[in-house]
Formats: sequence, C-alpha cells, structure tokens
Amino acid sequence: MGASTADRKKLIAALKGLPLLYPSDQSWRTIDDWTATTSRAGAAFTVGDLLIGVLTKEIGGLVWSADSDFARMESLKLVDRFSA
Repeated sequence: MGASTADRKKLIAALKGLPLLYPSDQSWRTIDDWTATTSRAGAAFTVGDLLIGVLTKEIGGLVWSADSDFARMESLKLVDRFSA
C-alpha cells in the first residue's frame, strides 16, 4: 500500500500544505477528560484516534475521515467532522 514511486513527489508536496501538530501537556489532559466522558457513554477509542481528535479540536479544525470512530466521537460532541 501507499503511494507509488511516481506519485510520491506529488504526495509529499501536497502534504506540505497540512499543519504539523504536536501534543502539549494540555492535549494529554484533554485526552484524559475525553476518556472519562467516553467511558461513561460506554464507548472506547484508540489513543491515536483520540490524539487526532484533540489536535484537530485545538486548532478549530474538522476531522476528515471515513473512520466510523470519528462519527461516534462527533455524536459525543468531542469533534466536528467535515461533511461534503
């Protein structure tokens, strides 16, 4: 899987337009809070999905993913998703 050698340069150029985000101490505290919220709702998410959600929320962005976990996060009012 992944980009072919021929497409790799185009992919790298396109990805350079995306923000580079790093979690802060506050990001991890928010993940801890979200985990408590999701646990009360009977839901569970991977750390990776929670991290994507928190970092996106911190910049006021929209999650653009077909992963159903983000739809569940949105139903819990944790993230906002892009919809076409």
